[in-house]
Amino acid sequence: MLFILLMALAADDNADEILKKADSAANSYKDQRFVMTMTIEGSGATKVAKMETLQKGSDKRLVRFLAPGDVKGTAILMDGSAMYMYMPQFQKVRRIASHSLGQGFMDSDFTQADMGSISFNTAYNASLTETNEKGWKLHLVPKPGTETGVEALDVTIDKGSYLISQIDYLSGGKAVRRQTRGVLKTFPGTGPTPSVITMQDLTKAHRTTMTMDEMKVNSGLPDSLFTKQSLERAQ
Repeated sequence: MLFILLMALAADDNADEILKKADSAANSYKDQRFVMTMTIEGSGATKVAKMETLQKGSDKRLVRFLAPGDVKGTAILMDGSAMYMYMPQFQKVRRIASHSLGQGFMDSDFTQADMGSISFNTAYNASLTETNEKGWKLHLVPKPGTETGVEALDVTIDKGSYLISQIDYLSGGKAVRRQTRGVLKTFPGTGPTPSVITMQDLTKAHRTTMTMDEMKVNSGLPDSLFTKQSLERAQ
């Protein structure tokens, strides 16, 4: 019994290390700027939007819509554990309450928590559920006292690159959404980077695809960009 317990603890420690390396692979630059096209498909209609994301380190991210006109200027800011949203029609920055993190973001299949999420290791405890020649599968549950907007995640990580290729979002023990990351591209100053991210609603025919159009790294983004004051002034 003791041997089994020690083996289980070792597996959990290994899982946390794998998750840390996956976070490092995704956030290996001092700062990042990328422009993406977001396509929402479902209910017999297709919506297309353009958005810019600025990221610094593992705790600062700003997502801003560039087009179309009815959402242009809408922005979401993550600064540490705090998240804020600015909507031009209200001319006001509001803090996103923890109980709202699981709500959909701008009619897409991504949630507000998804848009602000940068590092999984800081928010989740990991356990190893599968190992094969291609990679690992980890089961993630939120750390006590941490609000993530989800019950649990099943994450697939590539062994060679430590890049995440798939995330299943669980509710009631079942996957209700699935994110896939693929089409690796190399941008100036970067290694292979997933350029297409798809989030599919597994309960209905609805999905959102984000395609990376531009990416620039290590350009020296100042901390002053990632503040509520900057969010208001930039509109």
